[in-house]
Amino acid sequence: MSTNGQNIDGFSTALSGLNAQQSKLEVVGNNIANINTIGFKSTRMTFAEQFGSTIGISYTPLKQGGFQATGNVTDLGIKGNSFFILKNNEDQYFTRDGGFSVDKDGVFVNGQGFAVQGWMIDPKDNTNKSNELGNIVIDHNFMAEAQPTNNVWLTGNLNAGLNPENEVWSSVNPLTISADGIEELADEESEINSLNQTTSPFQSGDIIHISGTDRAGNEITSSFIFGDDFDGTTIAGLMSKINGAFGNESEVQLLEGKILLSDKETGDSETTINVFSDEQNTGKINIPGFANITAGYTPIVTTSMVVYDALGKAHELTVQYEKTINPGEWNVMIDSNGSGTVVDGGTGTLTFDANGSFLNFEYGDSSTEFVLDPGNGTPLLNINFNMNIHEGFIGLTQFDSVSSLSLRSQDGKQSGILTGFNVDADGIIKGMFSNGEVIDLSQIATAQFANADGLRKEGGSLYMESKESGTSQIEVANENASTISSGVLEMSNVDLANQFTQMIEAQRGFQATSRVVTTLNEVMEEASRLKR
Repeated sequence: MSTNGQNIDGFSTALSGLNAQQSKLEVVGNNIANINTIGFKSTRMTFAEQFGSTIGISYTPLKQGGFQATGNVTDLGIKGNSFFILKNNEDQYFTRDGGFSVDKDGVFVNGQGFAVQGWMIDPKDNTNKSNELGNIVIDHNFMAEAQPTNNVWLTGNLNAGLNPENEVWSSVNPLTISADGIEELADEESEINSLNQTTSPFQSGDIIHISGTDRAGNEITSSFIFGDDFDGTTIAGLMSKINGAFGNESEVQLLEGKILLSDKETGDSETTINVFSDEQNTGKINIPGFANITAGYTPIVTTSMVVYDALGKAHELTVQYEKTINPGEWNVMIDSNGSGTVVDGGTGTLTFDANGSFLNFEYGDSSTEFVLDPGNGTPLLNINFNMNIHEGFIGLTQFDSVSSLSLRSQDGKQSGILTGFNVDADGIIKGMFSNGEVIDLSQIATAQFANADGLRKEGGSLYMESKESGTSQIEVANENASTISSGVLEMSNVDLANQFTQMIEAQRGFQATSRVVTTLNEVMEEASRLKR
């Protein structure tokens, strides 16, 4: 082989080395230029010998970049080896850059307007509407359907220290008699004419008037006529006449000389009483006046709740708990407040055991549930308070502390408009609605590759499949050991210090190779001189 031929081959090898080092500098420069590019993956270059020439081969190893919080719900980061899938017309791209947004049409897109791919979810059965990949669309006009209330759960405490009271009226001073100069309290058998309060003896036919109002406020008028042929001559006769006047509403007794009139039922009362002798009587008596010594009182605790019909219209119910004289027992009344009509189950009895724990609830009309007619043409609301299985009142107690009742929960809802959304670790976009409903709207697809390092770069953080990468495997995040985080972005994985090192190495390689070219040139010139 001639010296000339050897030198030409040397020039080719040296020039190949210069080109390779220049390519390496270009790769390093591109990496440094993209140090702040979201999802950018640093490219590396290795050198190989091919037919006596040095060539540079570049590849992009997949290495996780750090996350930076943005607080933007549409900014997504992948932890793991997966890629987001994008579509632009018929071209499919893959990226780690999760800087997404929602365009004017509701399409989930990247910064270049490429549509994020995934599956839309049917809210009726929570399944994908199609097995084929498609654009993720956020429909801001989508509404969560109204749901009628079927179940109600209550919680809180009814004060065990609350006790009902009967209305009681008492004569201010006791009736007395004197025996052997000693004053004693009168009893029912005491003669009216023997009372110290009687100043002139009563004669047959003399009248003592009885007046007042019963517990409902109705006027009471009656008279006691003195005499053996009439109503009697003793206090017992007068008390019998008072009992008759007030009927079944109240009862009278003589206690420590005082006449007591007590309502038979607890609760608010308008009972009053007045007893006085007729001005035309022969006999005269100073009957003591009456005073209300105990006001009638029924402990009542109320709470309100809102239930919904099939159209999502709200109906406010008031639940009233009324303490009875029986320990641990409360009467329950449910009122619709004019917002519909109570058809069934409007009353019941609630009981607690000696420890204050819920014991039982029975509807007053043998119903098994509360039924409300909304009154607007929608179906009847059959509302289960879950009382028979104790679940509805499982949080209700009767302890000696302040009453505090509330609606723990109910399963009805108004219709709701979309107010926002979030993305969970599986890539499911969950819509949040004004009625409190959270509905799965869509799921973002991810892709993995047998050799992700072999993906073909398409600029920035975009990649496409290649023979080296293999075909994409389309999955959801939780199926491929990857998770999605919302409100963060994966930063570039470029190591600046390493890139500077690579730059110096490429520079020195270029300088050394250029010296080879210079030396070969000098050898060629010397060879030419020798021939002359």
